[in-house]
This record gives sequence, structure tokens and C-alpha cells, in this order.
Amino acid sequence: VLPGHAGWAYALAFSPDGAWLAAACSGPPLEEAAKPGSGETPGKILIWDVRSGQREYEQARHLYNDPIRWSPDSSVLAVGDQAGRITFHELQTGRVTELKPASPNEYWVKPMAWSPAGDRLAAFYWHGSGDQHKVRIFNVQTMQPLREIPVATGSHHRNVDWSADGRWLAFADAKQV
Repeated sequence: VLPGHAGWAYALAFSPDGAWLAAACSGPPLEEAAKPGSGETPGKILIWDVRSGQREYEQARHLYNDPIRWSPDSSVLAVGDQAGRITFHELQTGRVTELKPASPNEYWVKPMAWSPAGDRLAAFYWHGSGDQHKVRIFNVQTMQPLREIPVATGSHHRNVDWSADGRWLAFADAKQV
């Protein structure tokens, strides 16, 4: 058991180099800070040094079952959320950069995947009701969208992944691959 957490762990991810373990967790110390009616749960992003077991990073945030993914070089943790934001947590500097949603009609970033070179991030945006589901590809350096792929109405998020050479992006939902 790693120190520094009590509550639910919604997502876990080992860094590609195996040095870090990240978790998106609910629970203390923010229990009284929940936004009434928001559906978001107070919590935090935690990162432990795998070798020592020591917690090296903590960032308070509201979350609920949000995806987390490490960059291929293990230097940045991307965290999606149900408000359509993606935050990038740079482990060595502590810098946090937020990529805000393009419109108020999109929400809930679900599966995400870094390209093998670490220059692009693909994110599946799920809209609970309606036909606004999409996969969006971002340039991570500029934080600008490169492409948007509409997804069938009524689709439910499943997975998104890049080919090893970064040329292809595949995604799967309840209706198609």
C-alpha cells in the first residue's frame, strides 16, 4: 500500500519508463469542496516514485472517473475530465497547463492516447446525450487541435490508440472500430 491516499482511485497509470505510478483519486483532503450538483468529486492527482514508494507529486482537483495517460518519455501526465478539459502535469517542473474545451457543448474526455513521438494527443470527447461525440487530435506543443473526427450518434466511449509508427489512429466505440 502506497502512502498518502485514502479514498477511491479512479484511474492508475505506470509511466512508460516504469519509474512513476500516477493515480486519479477521490476523497480527502477536499471533501468539503465538492461542487453541489456538479457530478464532480473532490480529489487529487497523486504520483509516486515506484522505487522508493514516496509520493512525489500531488495536485488537488475535482474529478470523477477521469482518464490519465503518461507521455512516451514519462515527463508529462495528461488528465482528462468531465468538463472537457485536459490538464498536462509536468513532473519535473510542477507546471500544469490546461487545455480548455472548444465549446460548452462538449464534455467528458474519456479515453486518451499519446502518439509514440509524444507530439500529439488523441482524446475521445463523449457527450452524454446528443450527437456531439468526437475524437480530437491535438498538437501538444501548441495546444491547437489538428483534426476532429465525428463519432456516431449514441456511441459510447471505449478506446483510442496510435499505431507504433504514429501514422494511424484507431478508436472503438459501441458501434464501430
